[in-house]
Amino acid sequence: MAEDTIQTVRQAELDAARLERETVEKADHMLAQARQDVAQSLVRLKEDFAKEEEAALKEASGQSEAMLREAVANTEKCIVDLRLHAETKKAEAIRQIISELLA
Repeated sequence: MAEDTIQTVRQAELDAARLERETVEKADHMLAQARQDVAQSLVRLKEDFAKEEEAALKEASGQSEAMLREAVANTEKCIVDLRLHAETKKAEAIRQIISELLA
């Protein structure tokens, strides 16, 4: 009977040791899987951020090009207006000179 008890205790110790090893292995596996999942998530996040950054840069580039075209159009209009104004003033100056010469 004592031998049965000793055998039962030894078997319990072996079972406990096996269970401990299995638990450690399972924990190691879970930790490795978690690290792999985090690494994959980081890669996806970096890719997503890169795509968002690229889209934002394209949008900003498009906006700056539109602003530049608008500024060029406004400048060209101002140049046309200034030339017309200069022509008008030139014609007035010529009339005044002729008027002064004839008077």
